[in-house]
Amino acid sequence: MHETLEDTPGRRHHYSGKTGVRALLTEYWRTPGFRFTFYLRKVAYYSGRKRSFGLLPYLDNRLWLNHYRFRYGFEISPTTRIGPGLYLGTLAVW
Repeated sequence: MHETLEDTPGRRHHYSGKTGVRALLTEYWRTPGFRFTFYLRKVAYYSGRKRSFGLLPYLDNRLWLNHYRFRYGFEISPTTRIGPGLYLGTLAVW
């Protein structure tokens, strides 16, 4: 899963500009676009590894992705190749 989350703990976050696990958790709880992107990358990672890891991680992450897809209105397919610079900003205040 290293290539999935390659820009999370070790690198600079595009949302806050900070690094580390604390910044990862902060952005996860505060930013809707970050949560969607997090599960989008995890589903993309597990979709090619259903046989080696099993279906449970794939299905769990897929359910969370669909939840955030409907909640925030983002519509990006997990088969889309996305680089490390994706930023989904929102205008709404939660």
